[in-house]
Amino acid sequence: MTPYSHPALLSRIVGALLLSAIVFIGIRDVNAQTSSNANADLYDLKSEIQADQARLLATEREEVKTKRSVNDLSNQIKSSRARVSTFRNRLDNLTLERDSLFRSIDEMADRLSRLKSEYRSRAIYAYKFGRLHDIALILSAGSINQMLIRIQYLHRFSTQRKGQLLDIQDASEALKVKRETLQRTLFQNEVILQDAERATEGLTILKKSHQSEIRRLEAQKQLLSTSLDDKLSEMNNLVALVNVSADPSRAKLAESILRTTRFEASKGALPWPVFGGIKEPFGRVVNPDLGTTTDNVGIIIETGASSEIAAVFEGHVRLIDVMPGLGRVVFVEHGDYLSVYGNFSLLYVGKGDTIRSGQILGRSGTDAEPRGRTAFFGIFHNGEPIDPQDWLSN
Repeated sequence: MTPYSHPALLSRIVGALLLSAIVFIGIRDVNAQTSSNANADLYDLKSEIQADQARLLATEREEVKTKRSVNDLSNQIKSSRARVSTFRNRLDNLTLERDSLFRSIDEMADRLSRLKSEYRSRAIYAYKFGRLHDIALILSAGSINQMLIRIQYLHRFSTQRKGQLLDIQDASEALKVKRETLQRTLFQNEVILQDAERATEGLTILKKSHQSEIRRLEAQKQLLSTSLDDKLSEMNNLVALVNVSADPSRAKLAESILRTTRFEASKGALPWPVFGGIKEPFGRVVNPDLGTTTDNVGIIIETGASSEIAAVFEGHVRLIDVMPGLGRVVFVEHGDYLSVYGNFSLLYVGKGDTIRSGQILGRSGTDAEPRGRTAFFGIFHNGEPIDPQDWLSN
């Protein structure tokens, strides 16, 4: 259900919009026939303010985008530094393991050298005297059985020494292979560490560049804000001049232009009328269950029962009506713009009231209202609905 489907409300909005258009056209014609520099400056200022407001909004969006990039880069730098720390710890452990292997290899080499020396000495001794000694040892046995035992002992002793020598050689070779493998792993981790450190450095440089861009955008935003403030102040002075020197209709038009310009300058920064999340967005919505299509002229905000609904901007209450599907609806005028609030369970304002920004208009629906525990919010420009999400702050 749209506001335009209610006959009484439709006639009032159309009548008000037609009246506003007639007044605007009539006064524009009067202004065209007049040599008033104040009115000419007023229209020029409006165009300049709109252009500054557009640049300010674009700057703010670029600033938000850049800040998000900085946050993403900070997270990437944190992750990269964690990787660097992990690889450094791994390199330290590998270095310790390598040093331990080096010591083991040195010990095995010393032991192997001693065994070889001992084996060589025994071989020389056996060559010169050992055979006679072994034969004498065998022949001195008291019995054939003892002789056989000594022969087996000498053979087993010789075999054991040879086996021990071969085992040490095999262990030494295995340690060398492990050392080479460890060296390769160590080198690979050093390369990975260097890459991670370079990546961290690159991310840090990029982050500094983005931070510099943020400072530039903040300075630009400050200049634009100052320019807007100066031009709004100048417009106030021109409005005061028009109010003094011009006829009431022209003064009313000047005030309307000022309210319109101020409202437009707040695009993207308006506060949310009620706390909650969007249940139904603006525009064409297809019901997944029924397959029906609805053109939403505003948004439905899901919130708690009887939550406070506040005005998003200063203005005055143009209209209060009851609409099927939205319950009580309040229209607040801001020059050429209307902010619309609906599905009230309680209402605190009346038609013609002057409203300040943030003023509580009433409370959102309960289970007894048409839309349940929600609030309706919309924005109209010269009678045409526009997406209110573009105007609300993130």
